Amino acid sequence: MGKCFVFLIVNSIVIKRIVADLNIPIDLVFAETLREPHGLAMSSRNVYLSEDSRQRAATIYQSLKAAQHLYDSGERNSSSLISKVKEVSCFLLIDSDILGDFQ
Repeated sequence: MGKCFVFLIVNSIVIKRIVADLNIPIDLVFAETLREPHGLAMSSRNVYLSEDSRQRAATIYQSLKAAQHLYDSGERNSSSLISKVKEVSCFLLIDSDILGDFQ
């Protein structure tokens, strides 16, 4: 039997955790999320958002990109990175114990 492929549009962190927890012997390959110019993911669910909701939702991606830029510039202090996220958007941060090694 040849290789099998499954294409999923889901959060890669969740899938990585499931594969690891269940010890499934597969290779995972994830693609970039297609995004609109303001950063909102192109998703069939997002078409149901009002324009105002779409703009607010896009700030989540924008805030993470701002923190990534700060990190790429050499910042390693987690408080500074979290502050950058909060500057751009009110954002829920997940406890790192939940994600373990999959952050």
